[in-house]
Amino acid sequence: IQSKKNTTFALRKSMLMRNCFFALILMLYCINAAGQDAYFSQSDASRLCLNPSYSGDSGRGRIAMGYKNQWQGVGGFNSIHFSYDQNIEKIKSGIGLQAVSYMPSELQSKNYLKAFYSYNLQVSRDLFFRVGIAGGVRIEQFNAGKLVLPENFYNIYTEVLTDSIVVKADFAIGVSVNYKDKFHVGMSIDHVTLDTDNPLKFTLDASANVNIDSDDFVLIPYLIYRNQSGYDLLSIGAGLKMKPLILALGYEANILGYSFKNMHSLILQAGMEFNDLQVRYSYNVVLSGLGMRTHGAHEISLVYCFGDKIIKRY
Repeated sequence: IQSKKNTTFALRKSMLMRNCFFALILMLYCINAAGQDAYFSQSDASRLCLNPSYSGDSGRGRIAMGYKNQWQGVGGFNSIHFSYDQNIEKIKSGIGLQAVSYMPSELQSKNYLKAFYSYNLQVSRDLFFRVGIAGGVRIEQFNAGKLVLPENFYNIYTEVLTDSIVVKADFAIGVSVNYKDKFHVGMSIDHVTLDTDNPLKFTLDASANVNIDSDDFVLIPYLIYRNQSGYDLLSIGAGLKMKPLILALGYEANILGYSFKNMHSLILQAGMEFNDLQVRYSYNVVLSGLGMRTHGAHEISLVYCFGDKIIKRY
């Protein structure tokens, strides 16, 4: 009987160790997958995440911040951004600072700190061309101390489960064209250091401002395409500004590289504009296989503009 108990205990211990080992392998795989950047659905509130040439494009000073909480039903993922950018009319330039943090779990995080510069060239009376650059650092952290595993497993794999921090340079370039403050298109390339752990990200975006009645009643259709490390995402939709109310409806889907059913969602957005302050909330309804089990994604943002708008910009 005692021998049978010992055998059963050994089998259970073996299965526990095997499951923990698989969990570790899965965790390390997820760390590698996190090489792809997270993104913010509210592109108006995260302009510098799209393109460095957008620094100073409001013609004023601008402070923007946002928080995204997604997929809490299957583990959760948090993202935060904060930025400041300013137009400098005397030298036809824009400057900016940005901090972005992606947190797939309590164990790991990826953070970016960057400075921005853009130059604005007036091609004709109504046509403007902007070029921008951004440079800074990428800081990746892995907190092994927050990983809870059986004592025997931890003792065996102590060398694998150590805290680590990686700091590397990171740069981005971008260009954009604005026509009559009514239409713009931009293209950018991020992570141009060609670091295999932080693959190149290509972004193409376009939007238009269609005055239905006046500047207080505007339709804003948009398109954003992102591609990074074999993964791509197309976002299309339209916003409607009826001061002080802001409404938007969007759709996102990956169209290349992965099966269409893997990722597509509906974006519902609402907000208010109070003079120079905008407050927005959005919810991503996941339409793919996982569906409502992910609990979707919640995002909230604040944008505050200050100073006199000396020039017209998009």
